[in-house]
Amino acid sequence: MITIEDIRAVENEEDFSQRLEWEQKNFDQAKEVLSSDDHLELPSQFEIHEYAIMEDFCIAYPNEAMSEDLLDLIRGSGAFRRFKNYINRYGIEQDWYNYRDNAYKEIAIAWLEENGITYTDDLTSK
Repeated sequence: MITIEDIRAVENEEDFSQRLEWEQKNFDQAKEVLSSDDHLELPSQFEIHEYAIMEDFCIAYPNEAMSEDLLDLIRGSGAFRRFKNYINRYGIEQDWYNYRDNAYKEIAIAWLEENGITYTDDLTSK
């Protein structure tokens, strides 16, 4: 795995000749990635909208009263904290984690298909 810092170092043509061995290795790997068409950048946290996943969970929650409460809680500043407190208080955190994990799985599958990458789904849906 290489980091964005490694990639920036390559793009800025930094001199890594006096660096530690592991830093040089990361630099060399980053160089290889940038010069190859065989590597793809994974979606960033900004491309995976956890707030939208949370909002979809609130809308889809089968208990209508809780669904409305959840939707009210996620509006404005502190939405994630209020959401987490609510799901913990009412014991529905596992429902959330299952929903979120499935949403991430769907995002991953869509990304793989968009990029023509074959995959095997070894995990069972929760």
